[in-house]
Amino acid sequence: MSTRSTRSSNKNTKRNSSSINNNNQEMNIDVNNVTKVTFNPPKDNVSVSSSTTPTNDSNRQEISNKRVRTIEGNNDDIVMMKKSSPPESQRHTNEMSTPKTPVAISLSESLHAPKNNENPLVTAPQDNQSGANTKSDLPNKGKNKVTNTNQDTLMHEQLDLSNFKGEQTFKLFCPLNHFPNNDNPHEVLNRVRAHFANKDTFKGCSIDTICKISIIVITFTSDVDKCALDGTNIGSLKVTFNDFNEENTCNIIQQELSKIFNRSIRFVDIPTSYPTDVFVDIVQNQYSKIHSYKEIIRQKRNNNQQRGPNQRNFKPQQPMYKQLHVVFKEEKPVKNFFTNEIYSLKIENWVCRILPADHTHPEHDKRTKFGYKITGLPMNAQLGDLHPILTRINAQTCSFAPTNNRQLQKAAYVYVKEKDYKDQIFRIKCFNTIIYVFPQNIRLSCTICGDPTHEYTNCTNKQDPNQRPKASIIEGKRK
Repeated sequence: MSTRSTRSSNKNTKRNSSSINNNNQEMNIDVNNVTKVTFNPPKDNVSVSSSTTPTNDSNRQEISNKRVRTIEGNNDDIVMMKKSSPPESQRHTNEMSTPKTPVAISLSESLHAPKNNENPLVTAPQDNQSGANTKSDLPNKGKNKVTNTNQDTLMHEQLDLSNFKGEQTFKLFCPLNHFPNNDNPHEVLNRVRAHFANKDTFKGCSIDTICKISIIVITFTSDVDKCALDGTNIGSLKVTFNDFNEENTCNIIQQELSKIFNRSIRFVDIPTSYPTDVFVDIVQNQYSKIHSYKEIIRQKRNNNQQRGPNQRNFKPQQPMYKQLHVVFKEEKPVKNFFTNEIYSLKIENWVCRILPADHTHPEHDKRTKFGYKITGLPMNAQLGDLHPILTRINAQTCSFAPTNNRQLQKAAYVYVKEKDYKDQIFRIKCFNTIIYVFPQNIRLSCTICGDPTHEYTNCTNKQDPNQRPKASIIEGKRK
């Protein structure tokens, strides 16, 4: 009995070892062949194993997992092996089951095997870099074009509209100042729109400007309606529209300009520092209501561009006087200036000249042609100091010329009436000096004494060059 039991135990031991060896066989996959690897690796290989220690839980069976990585020295293939011991309940089943032979699968037959005739490093397509399919690759999904079989049977008609130049319009115009209450142009436009809104041919109205004259332009698409309104007084608007052509425009604009010039005047030689609004109030209080005005300041020409690179650049001097172009609401004040020969307007201690706005007006020559220049005046002389001199020559205006700190005496310009003008030189002793009055067309005079008969190089009143020159002043009076 002992011998049989011993043999039986030996057989069971061999079967168990054989079953374990069969279950522990793994596949070693190479590029071209399959290698069968056993549990015991060669001595030259390096193996790394890991095991898990079972817990003390009685419900869980003891499981031992071991992973072995084998590296062969020749082909550097890596083989992963898993060794596990089956549970005791399944040991008898494994002992009786026949061992399964592993199936060898070649890598060349795998789905992920690369093609031999392609370069595995090239990933982008060669023909189309964007990866989109070309027209030749796409199937013909569209339907065939349906040809219109009626094209050959339809009749063709040729239309010639080359002479058509668009919708034809007809325009009328009227100056804005002809409308009552024309201070607000937008209200005037609204009244015109409301009046012609019922006409189907009315296309609209707008404001235009010709030679600074504002006009109202209305547009129609019918020549009949335009002709019916041409030159007709519209009672509700109290104005008359005219055909908007070149002839009517020139005539009517010229008439409007003449009316404006007849109501316009220029006030010249107003001190720049004097407030414009104060001056306007004075003019309205003395003469009449003003419709509009414009201030004009003539800047002196900058001569710095003509200077050399080593010369100093000087700031242009501020103008001493300004002008005011005034348009009155009526023609009466302008006629009063010309009829009564009012040449100037005195305000405080200065006088401004009165000239027509139109340079071609006959009064313009009468007020600018006959004048004198007064030289040798003391530097601190003012308008009131010249009253005896101005009375002697019947001067109508008087304006001082600009001065600087290097001058020894100053000058003034006066204008007289044609009947009082004398083409001669006056020598007047006043203020312990000699004052010269001569026609304005004599441009040069001595800058030391003011005599127009010689220049400063020939003057006999030269002061000592070693001393600072003294300017002529009125003794006992400040400048």
